[in-house]
Amino acid sequence: MDDFTYLYTSEQIKSAERCIASDNGFPLFDLMVKAGRAVFDLACLTYPDRKHWLVVCGKGNNGGDGYIVATLALQAGITTTVYEMAGCEHNQGDAFKARQGFLAAGGSPKTMQDGNELMKDKQASYDLVFDALLGTGLKGELRADCINVIHEINKRNLAVIAIDVPSGLNADTGKVERDKGNPIAVIARHTISFIGVKTGLVTGQARHHVGQLHLARLGISAQNLMHYQEPACRADLCAHAAKWMSPRAATAHKGTAGKLLVVGGGAGMLGATRLATNAALRAGAGLVKACVDEASLSPLQAAEREVMAASWQAAKPNLAWCDVVVLGPGLGQSSLAHSICEFAISQRDKPMVVDADGLNYLAQYSQFKSIDRRGNWILTPHPGEAARLLHCSVSHIESDRYAAIKALQQRYGGAVVLKGAGTLIFDGQTYYVCTRGNAGMATGGMGDVLSGVIGSYLAQGYTPTQAALLGVLVHSMAADNCVKESGMIGLLASELLPEIRRLTNYFAQR
Repeated sequence: MDDFTYLYTSEQIKSAERCIASDNGFPLFDLMVKAGRAVFDLACLTYPDRKHWLVVCGKGNNGGDGYIVATLALQAGITTTVYEMAGCEHNQGDAFKARQGFLAAGGSPKTMQDGNELMKDKQASYDLVFDALLGTGLKGELRADCINVIHEINKRNLAVIAIDVPSGLNADTGKVERDKGNPIAVIARHTISFIGVKTGLVTGQARHHVGQLHLARLGISAQNLMHYQEPACRADLCAHAAKWMSPRAATAHKGTAGKLLVVGGGAGMLGATRLATNAALRAGAGLVKACVDEASLSPLQAAEREVMAASWQAAKPNLAWCDVVVLGPGLGQSSLAHSICEFAISQRDKPMVVDADGLNYLAQYSQFKSIDRRGNWILTPHPGEAARLLHCSVSHIESDRYAAIKALQQRYGGAVVLKGAGTLIFDGQTYYVCTRGNAGMATGGMGDVLSGVIGSYLAQGYTPTQAALLGVLVHSMAADNCVKESGMIGLLASELLPEIRRLTNYFAQR
């Protein structure tokens, strides 16, 4: 087992393992044996005191992995019960060999005709469950028998190790299948992926179902895999931060560290603008000015000593003054706010970060007029804003976040940050995913802080891709550090500010 930095689709992994086995002259069954051994070793290491294992096997190679696990357990003297889907007795190829090995070891699987047999089994002594039902074999909607099994696994509330992929979760997109409108997928405490991590295990609904993610390479190195397949997505954000960020020059002054204008501060929404401006300063911007509604001007001047202030009426000259614009935090939807958005977006040579009400304006505008794609801006939508930008539903966005962010980038250009658990970044060339961050970030103001950090890095001279990637990483790591210190519940967006400064310096000095 080891860490992962590159992600692959399930088809990429299947293709690579076939090629590697063929080129190196070993049967694919050897990889199944290694996979079963990796799962068995993980279970013994993680749950050494569990005495009765329940292995749920489906048809196909994922079930074959399960039979290998069950065989090893029997050989180790662990009480093991196997439930298999109807038809497993007719398995072919490697799955057949694995099942025969289980039978030869003295195993006697119980057959599930409709999945309800597991529900009727009131055996109370199971203390560890292995999900070998579907793996990457999920195609289309779940069958009724699989739905029954998944419901029963989750209802028992036992520790679950998902083999390769939690059943019901799409290995490529992170989408969870639905039953009568409700999400249905195994909720695992551990998931072990083989050879390479699949793209769907790190975004969308994956975190709720995957639990702790492990990678077993099965003797195939990362370099060997990359020889056969170009990664579909990259998760090595820290390596990029260390490579791109550098210490501040000894001769730097406030004018050379970037001039940033945050346009927002509508009536009653000044807090969002203040969070963005403070985050920008903590991330290193030399000069930060907020352009706000007239009613917000005096409160801003009274509250912020380091932030310059201007009214919306002075937006045009201040747009000329700054290096970069952050458009949207707390802006509102007034007619004046719309006119400012229209003017700001028309300044095609001005790099900018578009967030919140800036995105809402962009979505409304694009309904009636075509938006010219541009390379010097960063869009930072959450799924709801992304749905408005693409004029579709949130469920459509979440059904395939990779496809959604690609559609956004193709339509609007620049670098796009699709926020949420497993935030994605795409610049038209490379997909990145942030595996940091936590559920404590589900609170108001977090997006405003992120837009300020990204805008700060952009103003300091980083490219849109670099600024987006670095901003997402530092923002997520800051939240993780705060949670380690004080817990997840009650985390405030403003609490990230000292950590943003510390992490910016940490990466710049590496």
